[in-house]
Amino acid sequence: RNRRAATAQAAAGASSAQAGEERNEVHVLMTAEGSQASASAGDQAAHDLAQLLPPSPDVSIARKRLMAAMASGNLTATREVMVSISPSLASGELSLECKAAAAVVEILAAREREAAEAADARERAQQSEARSIAADAARARAESERHEAESTVARERASADDERRRAGEREAVAAAAGEALARVPVEGIQHATRVNELQAVVVSLQTRLRLSEQQVAHGSLRVQSAEAVAEPLRLRVEELEGELSHVKRLLGQSEESVGVLQQHLNVLQARFAESAAPLAVGTDDEREESLAAKLAAAEDPLEVAKASLDAERGRRLELEAEMQRARMQSAEQLDRLRKGTERSVRELQGHVARLQAEAASERQEMSDRLAAACSKAEAEADFRKRAEEGWHEAQQTCEAKAADALHSRQRTAELEGRLVAMEAGQAEAASMRSQLQQALDELAVEKSKLAEQEYREQSNAQQAAAVWQQQAASSIEAATAEAIAAKELAQADAARWRLQADQSKSRIAMASTQLLGLRSSLEAMLQRLASANELSDLSDLSRLLFEVKARLTSMGESLQAHASTSADGGGLSLPTIIRGPSHRVTVQTQGRGATHKAQAGGAATVTAGRAAAARGKPPAAGARGRAAPPPPSRLPKTGATRRGAG
Repeated sequence: RNRRAATAQAAAGASSAQAGEERNEVHVLMTAEGSQASASAGDQAAHDLAQLLPPSPDVSIARKRLMAAMASGNLTATREVMVSISPSLASGELSLECKAAAAVVEILAAREREAAEAADARERAQQSEARSIAADAARARAESERHEAESTVARERASADDERRRAGEREAVAAAAGEALARVPVEGIQHATRVNELQAVVVSLQTRLRLSEQQVAHGSLRVQSAEAVAEPLRLRVEELEGELSHVKRLLGQSEESVGVLQQHLNVLQARFAESAAPLAVGTDDEREESLAAKLAAAEDPLEVAKASLDAERGRRLELEAEMQRARMQSAEQLDRLRKGTERSVRELQGHVARLQAEAASERQEMSDRLAAACSKAEAEADFRKRAEEGWHEAQQTCEAKAADALHSRQRTAELEGRLVAMEAGQAEAASMRSQLQQALDELAVEKSKLAEQEYREQSNAQQAAAVWQQQAASSIEAATAEAIAAKELAQADAARWRLQADQSKSRIAMASTQLLGLRSSLEAMLQRLASANELSDLSDLSRLLFEVKARLTSMGESLQAHASTSADGGGLSLPTIIRGPSHRVTVQTQGRGATHKAQAGGAATVTAGRAAAARGKPPAAGARGRAAPPPPSRLPKTGATRRGAG
């Protein structure tokens, strides 16, 4: 009983020690020296007891089957063998082997799980590679579409630049033609027609320029839409690249763990094969024969136990040497694993550093693009603000020039009216001179008639003739002096009005030239202002451009109306010469309603002279030829209209 109790206690200690040793070998860990000594002592005691007590056939067969299943590395076969072992053997004599088999089963199951995970990781990696390839293809398509859009925009911009250049050349030609036409003294309708033609050319050029700018804006919108479409693809590609790197990292880790587990399994299989070899060396019959021989040779069983202990001690030394070699091999394998892991970590760190550098460069590039876009937007806003200010200033200047031109035209019309009035006064003086000549002729006739009556009325006739001659000479001298003075005054006024009219015409030509230059500069500014890329800005610019066009058209129509009225005299109030039935000359003006009348009677004057000669009295003051012309200060200051009297 004591021997059986000691045997059971030793077997329990040996099984626990060997189970700890096998577990430590599975996890590739080094045990302490005390654990090694206890394991060696337990192993030696178990071997001694096994030699003293021969095993049963069922136990040996079960052990061989279990060792063969563990050596084969088949999970299903090992589990079937473990299930076929009876619970009494599994908890008794084969407890150590069953625990080792359970550890092997766990290792094989973990290996299968790792293999399944590795297969899943490979499948995910393949899927990620397929997605990456699809993303690369999508990126290539997006890049090609972007390049095509950029080339299209470049072509449209080049065509727009050509159109703008041709429009500038045509505007320069139109401006030169306008200046040439402004220098050439054209009249009224021809000038208005040419101005309308030039305005039509300018409007057509502006329309073509606006169409080209709209095409450029559409091209830029297409480029922006292509970039917006490519942005989700780029983000998806980055996400797939990150997922692919993560899957590759997991695949590497799983492969490393599979390699480590494979090495552990190989070591464990080798250890089990080595531990099973001595058990399979001799059969039960040989052990019984050798034990019987030793018992027959030695009468004392103590000597037999000592011999067996010596043999077991040698075997223990061999096992310790083998364990040392296994430890060295494990250390070398661990060193290689550590070096491979460090190398993989360094490679992963380098790859991560490259990815971080690429991400930083892309982030810096995006920030640079954003800063450039912000600066461009600010510059465009400043330019638009300056353009609006310049537009308002140009509009004010144009309105001021238009007002000056209108005032100059009114002044010119007034001067022309005064010049026509002076010409009418000169014509009136000529008519008065002719009437005086007729009066002289009539006086000569009267002299001949009075000579016939000389004898009858000599005294009265001589007195009347002397008085008449004296009065006629004085009236002729006064009329001649008055006519000469009026003629000189009219000529001076006419020269002065002509000079003022020439000056006004030159000012009008200069104002029209400045207006053309201002229009060309305004159109150039509108062209520069119309280079905005937003649709709202383009609509505002189009509205402003049509307002400018409407104002210019109204200005041209007003200029044409003034030119036509100044050409045909329909809108001017020129002085009107009306001859009444009593041969009176009436000068009327429509501007102020003032009426200046002058007596210049032909027959009335002769009749008055005859009556005075018959009565022997001087003629009346109202019948001396004509009334004095109105002074220059009383001439009409507005235009006049020539009208018929009946």
